[in-house]
Amino acid sequence: MRVSQRLTRALPWVSGALTLIGLGAATPVLLSWAAPESTDWGRLSDISQTYSALSIPLSGAALLGVVWSLVFQARALQADSTDRYRGALRELLLRTVEDPSLLICWDPPMAPMTQEQYRLQYFNNAIILSWRAEYLNGMLPDAIVRDQLYRMMRGQVGQRNYSATRGVWLSEVDHLNGKSKRFVQLMEAAYQAAVAAGPVLTPENYFLPDS
Repeated sequence: MRVSQRLTRALPWVSGALTLIGLGAATPVLLSWAAPESTDWGRLSDISQTYSALSIPLSGAALLGVVWSLVFQARALQADSTDRYRGALRELLLRTVEDPSLLICWDPPMAPMTQEQYRLQYFNNAIILSWRAEYLNGMLPDAIVRDQLYRMMRGQVGQRNYSATRGVWLSEVDHLNGKSKRFVQLMEAAYQAAVAAGPVLTPENYFLPDS
């Protein structure tokens, strides 16, 4: 969800909170303007004190609404910044896949492999990052993510890629929290299940021969 959409959802809460605070502040002025000259201000003072006691929880609730909206906006901006970063990273990976000469601008392979194997690994990483972004945004549940990762790792490219980078993922899991940590756990579970399922499916066996 875009930041503008999130802020639009928060605006009614902010407006309501500010309206309550404004009404509370303007009440004495409105009473003074509307009251006739013969008004018993002593009696009104007693009523005003009672009103003030009742307005305290309302003002508190309004203030909490404003604080909540500010926190919500801050989280929305942080989420949008994270999404932009992940999107930029995916673009870099795809650009590298399109132009393999750029592979040497990245870190060298963690395991011996050809340039073509390394190019396929980068494209595989772009797919994983895409699924990760969808998972963190709540678009994919655990079961679907695990199944997608499992089926990817039943193939030679996906399993080889994760096997080569597995140490990095697992070394970072203790520094993660929430759904980011859960995604790595799902990926590890999918890898273990794929390995236990038997020999990987090689590229030559992905499709039936052309007739």
